[in-house]
Amino acid sequence: MKKNSTVLILLAAGKSTRFSDSIPKQYVHINGKTLLENALSPCINNPNIDYILPVIAQEHLEIYNNLKLSHEKLLPPVFGGSHRGASVLNALEALRELAPNKVLIHDCARTFTPQHLFDEVIANITPSQGVIPALPIVDTLKLAENSIVVNEISRDNLFAVQTPQGFIYEEIYDSYKKFQNEVLTDDSSYYIKNGFSVKIIKGDDLAKKITYEADLKIMYETRVGLGQDIHQFDSLRQEIYLCGVKIPHSKGLKAHSDGDVVLHALVDALLGALALGDIGDYFPPGEAKWKNQPSKTFLEFAYSKMLELQGRFINIDITILAEEPKISPHKTAMRQFLADTLNIAENRINIKATTMEKLGAVGRGEGIFASAAVSIEIPRNN
Repeated sequence: MKKNSTVLILLAAGKSTRFSDSIPKQYVHINGKTLLENALSPCINNPNIDYILPVIAQEHLEIYNNLKLSHEKLLPPVFGGSHRGASVLNALEALRELAPNKVLIHDCARTFTPQHLFDEVIANITPSQGVIPALPIVDTLKLAENSIVVNEISRDNLFAVQTPQGFIYEEIYDSYKKFQNEVLTDDSSYYIKNGFSVKIIKGDDLAKKITYEADLKIMYETRVGLGQDIHQFDSLRQEIYLCGVKIPHSKGLKAHSDGDVVLHALVDALLGALALGDIGDYFPPGEAKWKNQPSKTFLEFAYSKMLELQGRFINIDITILAEEPKISPHKTAMRQFLADTLNIAENRINIKATTMEKLGAVGRGEGIFASAAVSIEIPRNN
């Protein structure tokens, strides 16, 4: 265990009574990963965070274990208490032996919090001064009784507080310990009540707390990408790879890699939706290390770029133009390949195939053309 470490406490013990799904929101899947896993990603990949301590509900232990989470930073989970403050205190107690220097306390429901916010909180923690991210209130505020406005509240110097909140470990532990019988709304409330000061840094819209199912839609914007590719036949090859499926044929496709024209088009479509250039920028055809490489490698790379931006697929639409071989018998296997590789439901994948009616190079049987369109959602501002 590292000395003077920084630990992030990830609170995921809520019951999600305001979320309409039948399972707790932290275990709802988005793009093949739960909200909990999505919340963990920027923390695990952050070099300024040494350890992560999840706090879960005891009745959710089986669900959590089924995620099979494993990382050297990830500590065994602790169980939450009857309210948020009790859950935090349980986590702080569990860290006594580790005795970290700094601790961040973060809500799993703020799933898409960008990495820079964790870094800025950590950098601003000093003895006797905690740090909280917050955004200024921009809406007009009214005080009402029985749905009737009785007064207007000035929004000057008012802030909406977010997480992660950061503190010197011994100070926040002492604060929670002293006032454990009080139910306060956030970590800084316990800290301030103990006589310490708290600094506000600028929050981020992406750190919005997901409370209702509709919040997931507000957090995202839709992107669309298009990709096209064409390869001529190569009589020196005896099989074709199309959309990840090996198809026996008298000729293969000429290419530096395995020549999967469909996946090449799909990679370009995905990179296009992310505004990250094209396949040749990352896998130049002249480089020896890509010789005969499976195009799945290229697709997994583009997919990883989407996940880095916390994106998710809406749908994939592919068109294959070829006189030969017959595509229809292989559509099911193609869709299964994409579903498995990209963690996308098969009913969001469409594959079409047609001929060129003997027109042009493809119509003369000289090669195969493919086009792909993808629509994705990524958090706003990414």
